[in-house]
Amino acid sequence: MFFVVVTALAVWLLWTWGLAFFYWPSSVLSGEGEPQASIIRRVMPYHLVKPEWVTPMPDGELISPWLVAETKARMSIIGVGWLGCVIGVWALMKWRSKRPARSRGP
Repeated sequence: MFFVVVTALAVWLLWTWGLAFFYWPSSVLSGEGEPQASIIRRVMPYHLVKPEWVTPMPDGELISPWLVAETKARMSIIGVGWLGCVIGVWALMKWRSKRPARSRGP
């Protein structure tokens, strides 16, 4: 049952937090004469990938590569968290099954 709950939580996080940028209309991510890095900072003040870390496309477009990099970073965090929970519970269950049973006394 725990695996189902953890997997459902991971899917919910992926849908609401991991892929959140793809729900934004492109008109929000545009500015008249404003640098694209400052648009990213203005619209998304909390992000994992800094715009400076991303290589722009040949035409100078920065927002699309940044969206892909940010989404990959968020998906990686969710995946590592899910895998850590599953391995941790599996190891705990295996460890408990090897423990000798306690005697209750007379």
